Amino acid sequence: MSDDKFYSLKEEQEASGKMIFPLNIHQSLNASAGLQSNEKIGIAIGVWVIFCAVLSWLLMSFIRNIIPNHYILVTICIIVILNLTIGVYLLRFLLDERSVLKEYEAKDGDSFASYFRIYRDTQMSIDSKYGIIEYDDGTQAAILRMRLGYNTDSKSNNTWMFNRDAFRIINDIGMPHREITVTEVFRESDSSEFMRKQTNNISDPILKDAQKRIFKGIFDIAEKESNVPVMYIMIFATTQILKDELYGIIKRLEKHYNAEQTCYRDIKFLNNDEILEFLRNYYKLEVMDMSLLRTKTTLNDIGKSVSCEVLRIYGTSGKNYNTEAMKDLMSSIIKNTGIRKVE
Repeated sequence: MSDDKFYSLKEEQEASGKMIFPLNIHQSLNASAGLQSNEKIGIAIGVWVIFCAVLSWLLMSFIRNIIPNHYILVTICIIVILNLTIGVYLLRFLLDERSVLKEYEAKDGDSFASYFRIYRDTQMSIDSKYGIIEYDDGTQAAILRMRLGYNTDSKSNNTWMFNRDAFRIINDIGMPHREITVTEVFRESDSSEFMRKQTNNISDPILKDAQKRIFKGIFDIAEKESNVPVMYIMIFATTQILKDELYGIIKRLEKHYNAEQTCYRDIKFLNNDEILEFLRNYYKLEVMDMSLLRTKTTLNDIGKSVSCEVLRIYGTSGKNYNTEAMKDLMSSIIKNTGIRKVE
């Protein structure tokens, strides 16, 4: 008859939860060879206390014949001096002070990883230009964005070779990857940001206003009719060895695309903020701004009557009409700042 014991699912889960590594592997292995360090220290301190008690009794018997009135005080002073000298030195020796200091300096390290030379996790500073995200299963990922630009025959050939070599770099290490192609949002591109900066640098108000209207028309047309694709490559590191290779892959790909003339007008690895924005748009995630909701609720409660004045009216024909309040404001500005009005 078999002696096998059958466990319930709950008992198996509890048993598996107890199958963990010791907190200190090195200490556990050393303990199997003899007494642990704290046991040795306890025995040594006990022996030292007994030695001090016996020595005190002997000193009191000896000094009592020499100084009968103060023999107890003299004995206490001798024992205190003995503990401050030999006792402290003996305690430092038993505690192995140098090893304790080294352990304290390395307290942030992983005892298990240090003992078995396990690969360390890749750490990147929060202000790094390379963003690396980590999923709840430990998988790390970096995202490469490639925006398409104008193309020629020579650039087309270079693009084909660039794509071949880039995926070869990823596949040589065995990195899992995923390609995602979406339509580019022109309002969020670097080109639109450059156009905004140009507009803000215009000093003439009439020209600046005209430029704003032109750019707004461009943005509206691009939003309705643009179909320029942008490709994202998500590179995953699923094991510890691949995690250590991830940063090297990023540097190799960066060096590779900097040396090529392709049809991509912009190639870069996304930083942390850009990754969050990409994931939010790709997975159609939205967040609820509670502070904005509270503000709107407060405005609804207190009413919509506010103190304001109309300074300028813009006509559909392009002509502007200044009110008396605007004229008074301009006169005040000219008077206080010394700026001369240009007709």
